[in-house]
Amino acid sequence: LRAATFLSGFQGDREAGLRMLLDCWKEDGMFSPWGALVWVAYQVDTKTFLDERLSEEDVAECSSIFRWAAETHPNSVFFSGIEADFEACRRNVALSMSIVDRVAPFAKELKALEWALNYKRGVYELVDLNFSRAAQYFESSLEVYVRVGRRSMVPFMG
Repeated sequence: LRAATFLSGFQGDREAGLRMLLDCWKEDGMFSPWGALVWVAYQVDTKTFLDERLSEEDVAECSSIFRWAAETHPNSVFFSGIEADFEACRRNVALSMSIVDRVAPFAKELKALEWALNYKRGVYELVDLNFSRAAQYFESSLEVYVRVGRRSMVPFMG
């Protein structure tokens, strides 16, 4: 943050930025889905990466956003993917798998998302100690890359 502040000349404030994203969602305007998606992604992915715990208020707000997303964007691969990770963080691995399974058909045309959902599903199976099923999902994930002529993840995941 210091380097970004120095280079840009603008002061950074993480909490203010997060409040603005949440306000953007609550205002229910044109960018409401974007504000909600970025906010929950920060709470679920970034905080997990930084080893920061979700507060009870964060969990309640994430749950509210996911309920809203289910009503307004019922087949969103983006919201569902983050919701699956949210439930996995809460140790609801079976629910994470069912969320991915529910939205997977909507990712078939979007190969990068199909790859990501197969990979996530493989990770959830791995956590659930279903090694052979995890391998099947990882292989399906690799096959997406091969089908579209990309090979960047093949050596990594192979």
